[in-house]
Amino acid sequence: MVFKKKEEGKEMTTQEAMLELGKSMKAINTRLDKMEEQPKPEPQPLPEQPTIPIVNIA
Repeated sequence: MVFKKKEEGKEMTTQEAMLELGKSMKAINTRLDKMEEQPKPEPQPLPEQPTIPIVNIA
């Protein structure tokens, strides 16, 4: 199977394509890690919902 590099239009071997994919995934994981490091805002408590009584009809 032959892959083409988008920017240059060069053909790549499967191994080269896997290396490119690995680099992309590493970059994505790095960005996700940075996002996780940022302090998250405190979750706001949900407003009180009126409870509906359940009527058991026997």
